[in-house]
Order: sequence, then C-alpha cells, then structure tokens
Amino acid sequence: MTGSKIVIDIFLRKSPDQEKIAYAILKNLKFESLQTGIHVNESNSISYYFSDKRNLPEKIKKIEKIKEIENFILRPDPRQEILDALSDHDYFKAFALCSTVYEFLAKNILIYHFKRIDLTVNDGRIQNLGLDTAITMLYTHKLIDQSIYSDMVSVNKVRNNFIHFHLLQAIPKKHFRYIVQNIPKLKRSIQKLETIYRQTEIIEIEDY
Repeated sequence: MTGSKIVIDIFLRKSPDQEKIAYAILKNLKFESLQTGIHVNESNSISYYFSDKRNLPEKIKKIEKIKEIENFILRPDPRQEILDALSDHDYFKAFALCSTVYEFLAKNILIYHFKRIDLTVNDGRIQNLGLDTAITMLYTHKLIDQSIYSDMVSVNKVRNNFIHFHLLQAIPKKHFRYIVQNIPKLKRSIQKLETIYRQTEIIEIEDY
C-alpha cells in the first residue's frame, strides 16, 4: 500500500559549513508527495515529511547520491502501517506490529499515571515489564475498561500463535476465523490506547 505517511530523517556529516549545506539540500532536493522539509538550526539533521510512500526507492537513491549525507532513517506511521498490512492481508505483520505499539503505549501510559498520582516507581521497572503484565496493569489501575482489556489480550494471543501457525503446512479454518475475528478488536484497542496516550501528552504540557 502507498497511502501511509512517512518521514525520512537525514543526518549530515560533520562540517564547518553544516548550516549552509543543510539549507542547500533543503532548497535543491525535491521529491514527489513532499509535504514539508524541516531543519533545526545548529543541528545536523533534516526531516522530510511525505503524504505517502510512492516511489520510495527513487527517493532513497536521490539521498544516497549526496556525499554530505552520512545516514538516514525512515519513520513510518505505525498505526497506518498496521492498517496497510491488514488491507494487504499481511496479518502476521499487522498483529506483530500491533503488539509492539501496545507495548510502547501501555508502558508510557503507566509511567505517566504513576507520576500523576505521586507513586514512586522506577521507569526502568516499567520498561522491563512483559506485554501481558503491562496490559494487566492498565486494567487493574483502571486506565482501560474490561472491553479494551479483553481486546488487547485476545489480539496479543493471535500474535503469539503466529509462530505456531508458521510451523503448520496450512492454517486450520478455525484459526483463520479467529484471526479475522480479532481484526476489529485490534483496530478498536489501538485507537483507544492512542487516545489515552495523547491525553497524557496534553496534560503533561498543561502541567509544564
């Protein structure tokens, strides 16, 4: 799918003329579907924001030809990547990426929650939690309701079962049906978690 937005972060080689080089690249390096290019003064990076991933290999070739660029990284929109994978019927990618997003959102929501209620919990301990434990803690601390908790547990179970599916010559019909039944749960739970996470970001800004 090409509909997913993406960011390409470019890192320049060290140079006394770094600012001039950065602005020259911004001026001269043009791309299809480019929304904006951003360079922060005195940094060695440029970020290009694209509305879609069309002709991505050609974009990368352009970047690789510029000797002043040391490295670059692609930053896709994780939620859109999940939706694209579902549209492509790449269910393994969709559910595996969903669990990764679950883990990031769940742990950061927990960290902020404990700070909010003045409960001293080492951030490292939260980051070391397994996903199952993080999901349970979201529920026991009333950060998600029973329905979202059940959705997340069920979706994560699908992810775990995919390794077993890979070892089979064919996925039994009941297992395929179970995957399909979990797609609405995946979409619903990701949307809810992102909403909770964005609310914590807004509150942090207000507190600051």
